[in-house]
Amino acid sequence: MLQYLIAPQFDKLRDPALELIQDCYAQLEALASSIVERIFMRAASLRPLIMEIIVSILQRERDHCRELVEAVIDSE
Repeated sequence: MLQYLIAPQFDKLRDPALELIQDCYAQLEALASSIVERIFMRAASLRPLIMEIIVSILQRERDHCRELVEAVIDSE
């Protein structure tokens, strides 16, 4: 009975939690881009390669975080 009452409330948390994950990802990607721009100012040809590596790591961790958050919400 209690689970029946609480389940809709947890579902309301899902979208804001996933939006927060996406917002954090976007902020980290922007920050990484500005850092790479400064560090590799003289080696412009390396910037795309470095950003590709960073973005792939950030995406992997974002997806992992999303899975964890969804599992926690689903388990409740």
